[in-house]
Amino acid sequence: MGEGWSLSTEYLERVNPASSSSDAKTPMVTYFEYRVSFEESGSFFVQIEYSSQDSATGNQVAYSKPSYLNVEPILSFKRDDVHLDSQQIHCKELSIMSVLSRCLGSVDRWVDVLKPVSEQGYNAIHYTPIQQYGQSLSHYSLADQTKIDEHFF
Repeated sequence: MGEGWSLSTEYLERVNPASSSSDAKTPMVTYFEYRVSFEESGSFFVQIEYSSQDSATGNQVAYSKPSYLNVEPILSFKRDDVHLDSQQIHCKELSIMSVLSRCLGSVDRWVDVLKPVSEQGYNAIHYTPIQQYGQSLSHYSLADQTKIDEHFF
């Protein structure tokens, strides 16, 4: 995970053992809660295994209802023009404008050309590569990824 990323990692669930028990008697524990912390973002399957007492058969293994969750990264950044320690944006809060870098002209005019993008409420910009284009001239076909295209300067 790159610098500036943190995780929304807390997950809390309340489980009713009676719903997973075939025993008609009321269980001793009506509800229990568990909290899971995740170290990485991604999709996860969570299911708790616990012992359930049955008077006829003794201890039985029971399972909570399966849960599928998505842990999303949180983008944290500092802005020089704002006197705040940092700002955080959840992935769902990103509003991204994709631009074809070659259509922006030379780099020295990008601030003026992109000013309306920030005024429209976008909080991120996706640029197509600025390296030398390959034979097809596609924005993602690169002739040499170590060289910036002369078009930009």
